[in-house]
Amino acid sequence: MKLVVKNIEHTLTENDIWTSQTEENVWHAKKVNLNPSFYPVYKWQDYYSYSIYALIKLKGSLLVNEQAVNYIDDSKYDVIPSNITIDREIERVGGPHNCSFKISNVNDYIEKLHNAIIKDVKFIENQSQKTNVILCGGKDSLNLLLLPWKNKTIAYSAKPNYELVKQFIVENNLNIECFELIDKENVQLLADEKLENCCRADLTQWKWTGHLVEIAKAHNHQVVFWKGQLGDLYMDETWKRYIFPANRPKLFALKVFKKLSKYLPSQLNTYIGHRIQPSVIKASWNKSATMQGSHLGFLRSLTNCLVLSSYHGKNVQNVISNADLSKVANTDIRHLLGNKLARRVVIYPNSNPGPKPSVFREGISGLDEFMAQIVKQEISIVKNQVNR
Repeated sequence: MKLVVKNIEHTLTENDIWTSQTEENVWHAKKVNLNPSFYPVYKWQDYYSYSIYALIKLKGSLLVNEQAVNYIDDSKYDVIPSNITIDREIERVGGPHNCSFKISNVNDYIEKLHNAIIKDVKFIENQSQKTNVILCGGKDSLNLLLLPWKNKTIAYSAKPNYELVKQFIVENNLNIECFELIDKENVQLLADEKLENCCRADLTQWKWTGHLVEIAKAHNHQVVFWKGQLGDLYMDETWKRYIFPANRPKLFALKVFKKLSKYLPSQLNTYIGHRIQPSVIKASWNKSATMQGSHLGFLRSLTNCLVLSSYHGKNVQNVISNADLSKVANTDIRHLLGNKLARRVVIYPNSNPGPKPSVFREGISGLDEFMAQIVKQEISIVKNQVNR
């Protein structure tokens, strides 16, 4: 990784970091206005980055965080909560987004989401003429193919969804080329993946990096990658049983609520929903902001391209933070957004099989693998009472 530090005289914002299409990966600022709820922003002293590893490399040392080690050593480890990093001197900035319950009408919610997502995409497209690369799988990302893209736009999809995505494009008469995305093994790149991951997540879930790096290079890095992260959390019933960390009694209760909520009196359904939603948003910060959000920063570092989620732009986030999910997401409404974007009834696949975890990334996400790479970079390690 090449460090590129930009000194900021004005107040540093999330937009400065997460809509910038230039080469800097570290920002130095005395004044900040940062409260991201999804995209990763990490802080060391007055330096900020979407990459933990960039800040470790900048300071030239790793002060191992025992709290992180406890998570990594757990046999059930798949992700570290967002507010915990592998280095005690580096902290993640931000927290759960607001929760106001102001938007309670489904049609109003869809209208606002429609306008917001188009506005967010236009903001990015107007900055350059870079090619949009949409990474497609299920309904959340299929809806991105329906957006009124201005710049050249292509799609990539991995098996087993690849044929379904191509079918979606044909059946809905979309003028977008779709290519197969393959999880290619690259030994040197795996070393970089371990460094950039910083033990945040199980890398078997962060697939296709090698191919995405190839795509970026083939386009001379003049691309913006797009994903449809967590659309189901805000436009389907996923929120009704979303919990982190895992708690079996609470999860069981949430599953019962999800199954029975359609049959409950409206007032009771809303009452329970209002009790649940704040914890869902907190769980999304603790888990999804790492597993999905930090993955975007991870890919950005390795591809040297902007990697965004269409459901996490400034305007969409404003809509989502005001949604009363008990009233606007009491069933799957993603097709309503699709119909609104396409201005017609959209035909969706009947299934969403989803890809399997990456086999060749098994066992490479832990502390020992990470430490071995840190040593190779000649970065000093302070274990601070950690016994291995």
